[in-house]
Amino acid sequence: MEAQLILLHGVVIKQLQNKSDVKRVTVLGIADILKNTAGAQQLLHQIWRLTKLLLVVPATSAIAERSFSALPHVKTYLRSTIGQLRLNSVLVLHCYQDRVNDLNIAEIAQKFVCANDTRSSAFGNFF
Repeated sequence: MEAQLILLHGVVIKQLQNKSDVKRVTVLGIADILKNTAGAQQLLHQIWRLTKLLLVVPATSAIAERSFSALPHVKTYLRSTIGQLRLNSVLVLHCYQDRVNDLNIAEIAQKFVCANDTRSSAFGNFF
């Protein structure tokens, strides 16, 4: 890994052609350099893997903490037998209530009813 970091430094310096710019290189900049330099992804495979991981890791864990704090509100005693898939769906709806409130429920219900003939015969026209 240490050898790859040394090689990465050399690749970045060669790519930027100015040593003062090296201090301002971001993870996204390193990813671009590795993508656009021939053979760099194979030569610096550990650096490439770490760079991709850093780009997909969220900056904070606020969303996960919000869903954990919402769990007691969603999964009450009466809903204690709720399945994992439905629980996840309800938690997402609960955590993003502002977006859910903007949805057109009538349009969603109409699409659901018109999806197949069985639903159409059971529910008829939703409107």
